[in-house]
Amino acid sequence: IHTFSQRNDARAGMPVCAVLLGANPEDFRPKGVPSPTAGQRQSYLRTFRFVQPPAPRIIYAPAPYREMLLKLYASLDVTVASGAPVAAAADSRTSIKVNDRGYGLISFQRIGPSAAIELAQALRDVRALGARSVQLSAPVADPGLPSLTDAARTLGFFFCGLGPSFANGADTFLLQWLSEPLDTGKLQLFTEPTKELVAFIDRDRAAMGQDARRT
Repeated sequence: IHTFSQRNDARAGMPVCAVLLGANPEDFRPKGVPSPTAGQRQSYLRTFRFVQPPAPRIIYAPAPYREMLLKLYASLDVTVASGAPVAAAADSRTSIKVNDRGYGLISFQRIGPSAAIELAQALRDVRALGARSVQLSAPVADPGLPSLTDAARTLGFFFCGLGPSFANGADTFLLQWLSEPLDTGKLQLFTEPTKELVAFIDRDRAAMGQDARRT
């Protein structure tokens, strides 16, 4: 059992598990209210907590993000262990969607051996449908996650966070891709763990060529 919310700050007392950059247009906010994020698409922090003790997890953490994932799980009081290597699934199971605010979602419910090709096509498809910010979601318990993440990084995807129990009770690993610059220095951040997470994301964005200067 869980609850989650999206907020512009982390003062609600729940751990932040993901940062959704550029999720909505710049004007998607109350009119007449000063906004420090004016001039760029709006971003949100996703907060979460379990209301009952969570079960232990077996995860396949991609190497560049293992330490941060362990920190996020620790903040949620979840015990995790690394899964043993197994063969990839016979095929992937995926879906895409783009809302009317230019936010696209690529979901891998299962990761197969052709995931890199499928991801590249999915990114082309959501961009053709008008996505300006794209989230990639995949099961953190899928053995194919490290290889999918490697493919995503070659396309410019960067770390976004964790979706605890977001997929019918299963945890999801989240990456993002942006089509335009976005300055995280304009975000309102109030806790050290949140600032640490955003700083980690910014370093990953820069490494993927997706920093604030990207055009």
